[in-house]
This record gives sequence, structure tokens and C-alpha cells, in this order.
Amino acid sequence: MHSLRLLIPLFLYAKKILHRPMFYISAYFEQNREEYYDRLLWITEKNNWSGWIQFFLQAVITQSQVNIRKARKILSLYDHMKERIPEITRSQFATQTIEVLFNHPIFTTRTLKEQSTIPKTSIHRILQSLADAEVVKVLVPSSGRSPAVFLFPQLFKIAEEQEQIE
Repeated sequence: MHSLRLLIPLFLYAKKILHRPMFYISAYFEQNREEYYDRLLWITEKNNWSGWIQFFLQAVITQSQVNIRKARKILSLYDHMKERIPEITRSQFATQTIEVLFNHPIFTTRTLKEQSTIPKTSIHRILQSLADAEVVKVLVPSSGRSPAVFLFPQLFKIAEEQEQIE
């Protein structure tokens, strides 16, 4: 059963329906576990493919709607951060900082340095101001030569939201 769940996004990706094989349909299957197993069993016992196809298509529709809502929330957060981060940091590097936060929501100062042209001295000042404003949180404090690990929690909150699928 789990291999089927892995094949679905790969199949949709191969058919150019998805730009990346990242379509997560398992949430629907988990929330409708009994029906999921019944529909698979009906294929074997009753050769009822149409029941499985209807169930599967409903899963795709429902999960697509969930993904669209999450994408809209992420875009809204991005727009909000385009206003908030420049206000907080008062830095010419605010836009680069935003890009790194959205591409690497768990990051270190090294990540920020490698993914931008922000000078090291500015990175520390920017991160301190973002931490003070609770835009980022220290996940793991720095220790010796190991840099601190930061988290952009608002993006993670959206990604981790478990919507009740109807």
C-alpha cells in the first residue's frame, strides 16, 4: 500500500501534472483509512475499479484544495514578511533575508551567508533583530565552532497544519 502512495506523486510528475513530485495524498488516505482499504479490497474481491478510481480522484481533488489553501497562506505570509522584515531590520539586505527564510526555514548563519551576499557582520545584526521580534527562533544555540540553528516558525506552522479533510 505504501508503495502506491509513493508512486502517485511520481506518476503525476512523470505526466507533467506536477512540477515536482511533492503531492502529498497520504493525509487523505489516513483520514479515510477504512474506506481506503475497503476500496482496495473491492478491486481484488469484486473487480470494482470504478469505486477505487472515484475514491482516488476525490482524494486528489480534496488534497489539491488543501494544498492550494496552504500555498495561499504561504504567499500571504511572504507578502506580510516583505513589509515586516524591512521595518524590523532596517537593512538593505531585507529582501535577500526573506528569500533565504522561505527557501531554508531551518538555517544557520552559514546558510544565510552562502545563500546571499549579506556581509557576516550584517547577518548577525539582522538575525538578532529578527529573533528579538520573534520572526525567527534559535532552535539550537551556537556551541564552539558550531553555529546556532534558527527556525522560521511561521512558515513551519503553515506546513505542519493538519486540516481536517472532508
